[in-house]
Amino acid sequence: MKIIVSFLIIVFFIFVQSANAKVHNIPCMKNAQECMKIETSGNIMRISGGVTSGDASRIGRVLGSNIISEIHLNSPGGDSAEGMRIGLMFREHRSFVRVADNASCASACTVAFLGGRIRAIDDNASYLVHIYSGYMDGFDRYDGKSFESTKFQRADKTNFVWKHELVKDPKGFLRWIQRDTHGFERVDSAFHFLEKSRIVREYNSLRSERSAKVALRFSYLRNMIQPIEYRTSEDAIYREGQALTAKLEKKRIESYQHYMTHKLEEDVAQIKRGGASVAHIIAKRIERDTAFNIIAGICEINETGKTGDFIASNYKATEVADKLFSLCKISRFDDSSSSKDLLGPRSSHALRMIITMFESRINSTSKLSQETLYNYGFKNLKNS
Repeated sequence: MKIIVSFLIIVFFIFVQSANAKVHNIPCMKNAQECMKIETSGNIMRISGGVTSGDASRIGRVLGSNIISEIHLNSPGGDSAEGMRIGLMFREHRSFVRVADNASCASACTVAFLGGRIRAIDDNASYLVHIYSGYMDGFDRYDGKSFESTKFQRADKTNFVWKHELVKDPKGFLRWIQRDTHGFERVDSAFHFLEKSRIVREYNSLRSERSAKVALRFSYLRNMIQPIEYRTSEDAIYREGQALTAKLEKKRIESYQHYMTHKLEEDVAQIKRGGASVAHIIAKRIERDTAFNIIAGICEINETGKTGDFIASNYKATEVADKLFSLCKISRFDDSSSSKDLLGPRSSHALRMIITMFESRINSTSKLSQETLYNYGFKNLKNS
């Protein structure tokens, strides 16, 4: 009899909780099925679904009109810049953010998660990191000189006209990819994700695509993993990223020139043999190598280590991260570092995190252990 009563009490509790759950149907910029789901139950907010543009504003409206003690994330990720917006929103509200048992937080979700003032990841939760990519879903249509705005489908479903043009002029394609990745073709958009910030206007004249994105990600990580009492602001993060990008100019140019001199012809030959699918792989590899080159530059500036003439493309993909850890004199497993942290407190920690994130392949994610998550600073609340 006692067992039956206990069972009925549990069922009643679940029913009451479910009945009290409120789904916040705030319009989003996508179709209804693609929108992030935001619901509250008591003082708990639950966020699920993909991360898309405008989600930070939608979350902010709910946080501003409800008393929320804990936020639960369960998301496969999505828009990386929007993930930072959401993280900044969490930090503004000094939120307690959790990835609960049986939930998963991947890609842009992990970026948003870091905004939590208190961050917890349950034992049976998944926290999955990987490198972000502007070419994950292919490229804008290449016409031999530039790319049009219309996106085509993933590389395996590319239209035949585009494939023909790419294979016909692989050198032109690779030159464009290099210039695009290094920021010589367009004004960088990395600092555009908070339209109200005056730094966006100030930054419009600086062309440095990948270095700006890596610098901004580093600045965001460094600020997010400070002790709980540490206070930061959107403006401070932007200014830090902007200043660092300017210091990375020499490294950016070296990276570009090395590729054009030493790797271009080799990649041209590969595209001629393999076609559009190989071009897609090469473009993502260029992104990754460029990011590692920029990270090496950050190590030098921070006086974490001497990376000298490090160029990622000189190493096998499986060796690059280990080489950077060695050159930067950062341990994968503990906090020992000879760094002077000239870029601010816990700079070497942020470097360790960003190398780990970029070490993961673009098309896959890496699940980090509970020990790594705590030691690296991804979470700051230890499991009991």
